[in-house]
Amino acid sequence: PDLIVLPLVSVLPSVHNPRTDADSDLAGLAASMATEREPHLLQPPVVEHNGDRYCIVSGERRVRGAALAGWSTIACLVRPALDPMLTHTMRIVENLHRADLHPLDSATALKIAWLCENCLALGAGEAVTGLLARDLPPAATLAALAEVATDAGFVPSHPAVTWEALLGRLGLALNRERLK
Repeated sequence: PDLIVLPLVSVLPSVHNPRTDADSDLAGLAASMATEREPHLLQPPVVEHNGDRYCIVSGERRVRGAALAGWSTIACLVRPALDPMLTHTMRIVENLHRADLHPLDSATALKIAWLCENCLALGAGEAVTGLLARDLPPAATLAALAEVATDAGFVPSHPAVTWEALLGRLGLALNRERLK
């Protein structure tokens, strides 16, 4: 498929989407997309080109989130008209093979992001960039980043960037209990 930037108004949802909750939590998705450079996403939607229209094969929530974030265009992987059985299979695979991160993996990734933001705010951006460029597993990255943060003067009880600010920028909403 070709990666093509399309007007959002020409990208249409499919009635065949197995996901019926495509509208759920779009505000969080849109908030995270507001930090992306329009119109590109890390995982672009896949659309099928039929005449003058583009029908979503996978990525309907990303398309809806982009619209809610105020985007006017979106980069999509465009495929020619496909066999209906193939598109059905692609939709199933897209939705069923996706697995959530383990809660501890999520917590580690978020803490790395939080420490990175705080290190940047404290002027330790070069050290963070060097550290993240190394081939370290997340736990080792977190430990090394904690040292960089401490050296930069980071105080967890008085962060330069709060958890709420980071989560808001990422488009995530966590209640107080889950945040702890």
